[in-house]
Amino acid sequence: MVGRSEGEPRSWPQEGWRLVGPRIKQARRRRGWTLKQLAGRTQFTPSFLSQVERGVASPSIASLQRIAEALAIPAFYLLLDTGEGSPVVRSAERRLIKHPGVAVAYELLCPPASATLEVAIASLPPGVASSSEFLSHDGEECVLVLTGFMQAMLAESSYLLTKGDSIFLNSLVPHYYLNCGTEELVFLVAMAPKQAPPGGPIRREHRLGP
Repeated sequence: MVGRSEGEPRSWPQEGWRLVGPRIKQARRRRGWTLKQLAGRTQFTPSFLSQVERGVASPSIASLQRIAEALAIPAFYLLLDTGEGSPVVRSAERRLIKHPGVAVAYELLCPPASATLEVAIASLPPGVASSSEFLSHDGEECVLVLTGFMQAMLAESSYLLTKGDSIFLNSLVPHYYLNCGTEELVFLVAMAPKQAPPGGPIRREHRLGP
């Protein structure tokens, strides 16, 4: 098992940091898991996970994704304030999520309390890709192009999409999205996590060069 390396920086907004530990602990207890059981599903040490839950250690985005996948909840859920509120998300109140090293920023369309589905709208200027490399993660996703032209780049294939077209894929397939047109690309993306097999470790994120 591995723990967090010293000096690993926080990679999300400060307001989300205070929520991570308690949210992980809450999700773990909801499943009736001990720290040791969660450790077995994430390949982290129980000591590291305990430090994360108590706010002593701060996991990287990749580590947070691994923990979220083991708990079968979106990583976004661990970062956002999910206080009671309206099921309506006003356009001016959308929460913005942007990961380091990833060009695209996502505006969340689901209320913060949603813990089983991520739905967001995103945009890319001409010639820009959602990432400089292929990315993969557990779960499934569906993308709908609202305006512009998209080249959906998969590890062994690519697809040209235009307004109204959509693509569905297993998110474990390395992928990224490219604006191959001359106007802004706007698209809708819905992502749902998959639960790891009982007692087994989850798949780790792997990245390939484009």
